Amino acid sequence: MTYTRATVEFNSQKSRQYIYDDETGFIFPWNVHRENALKSLSGIISESRHKSPRQQYAQKYVKHWIDHYGAFYRKTANPDDIGEPSVDELRDYFYSKASTLVLNITESCNFRCKYCVYSDQYPLSKKGRTRHMPPSLAIRAVDFFANILNSQKQRNPIKRFGISFFGGEPLLNHRAIELVLEHAHNRYPGLFFFSLSTNGSLLEPDILKTLVKYDVKLAISIDGPQEEHDRSRVDIKGQGTYLKIVSNLKYIKTAYPDYWRNNLFSIPIFDYYTDIQRTADFFYDNDSVVPRPLFVSPVSQRNTKYYSNIKEETLEKFNVRINRITADYRKSLINGYKVSPYLRILIGGKILKIMLRSKLNDKRPAFLPYTFACVPGERMAIQTDGTIDMCERVNGRYPIGNIITGIDFYQIRSIINQYANSLFRRCIVCPITKLCSKCFQSAETISGFSVSNIECQEEIAAVKSALSDYVSVLIEKPEAALSVHNDFQQHLEVFRNINC
Repeated sequence: MTYTRATVEFNSQKSRQYIYDDETGFIFPWNVHRENALKSLSGIISESRHKSPRQQYAQKYVKHWIDHYGAFYRKTANPDDIGEPSVDELRDYFYSKASTLVLNITESCNFRCKYCVYSDQYPLSKKGRTRHMPPSLAIRAVDFFANILNSQKQRNPIKRFGISFFGGEPLLNHRAIELVLEHAHNRYPGLFFFSLSTNGSLLEPDILKTLVKYDVKLAISIDGPQEEHDRSRVDIKGQGTYLKIVSNLKYIKTAYPDYWRNNLFSIPIFDYYTDIQRTADFFYDNDSVVPRPLFVSPVSQRNTKYYSNIKEETLEKFNVRINRITADYRKSLINGYKVSPYLRILIGGKILKIMLRSKLNDKRPAFLPYTFACVPGERMAIQTDGTIDMCERVNGRYPIGNIITGIDFYQIRSIINQYANSLFRRCIVCPITKLCSKCFQSAETISGFSVSNIECQEEIAAVKSALSDYVSVLIEKPEAALSVHNDFQQHLEVFRNINC
């Protein structure tokens, strides 16, 4: 049996040395004595006969973590030994973990956003379809999902599950949404909470009455100030959409102030052309009208032509801005200054990821031990024709059943095997498996699933940066790091429901 070092070295902003250990999920203060002790215990260097008190303590400290917790080194197993899951194992897992029903209620949209994943910029995505999901099929999908939840309901009668409306622009099929809400509320009282992702243009008074009645959480796309938003988010005539959305937000704030405060979130997107500081200032200055961001996402760089003509100077300018606002965010957090809600998600989200990382006893499914991938079907995405997809964000080439014939667990096993065979040989020697963000969606290519060595190195670099930010804040002001966690706790339920 061979072993692989499973640690990442990094420094705080004040150059204090640390390592993150992927076997335990713990972060250790580090120094040359502990490093030499680890190398000595693993046979990389010869053990010194005459040790100073510091060296003796370092060796005792490192040995304790190795002997009691298996820290610092990972057994380098053969990926073929992971083993594929049995159909019964997948079925049991699925019925105990299914959490969210995503209804792709329509494929139509009244916008033509330039970075849309359904545009010609993304060759893999579905295009040119304008189908609505019939209300009867949507209601049948709710009943199908509710039946799947029976075993979970028996174990935890007060547990709630998500129903999320997706598109296209879901409100183009608002009648189906209304009927689903009515059916789910009346037939399964207290079982579901509801969310809807929308471009915000169709939030008219009549539609809002229904959304308010059923307490639907709204994730509204708004990218920032008018110039920034209208650069990409245009209607079918190519006209900007900012003014219409802000007008609707003002109406909601006036007509339903409690609903606006508790149920509305924004979902801004940025690209390398975005003026991040100006956008952050916008969300800071307009928080009385524009809802706080739920998440802040970059335009996808994978399987796209979107950045084909980008200049190196644009990338450099963007990176300078990101580094500057990250430093400003850390400083503001440590000093207790109010920060933009945009930065609390964009920068604070990276710190939160470190705070919520898996630890020693947190186990992933044995058949899917690496990366952030969920088991296909945990978020059950229903297409307009009743096809069940593994995830609403993965291309429709990976169906896992339909609501008439049910879940195809053999297909789920096939998808997992494809993913594992493509990625896990690299994962076994990776030092950040507990912090990796890769999943089926981010690994999808035209020929299957794949992640390049460059992408892996970029992931490791991003994790090291987040680790540095986390310990830098934690050392200077521990309660500041806790405030990051508390910000997210306020809307964690809706975050899990909307964000894959």
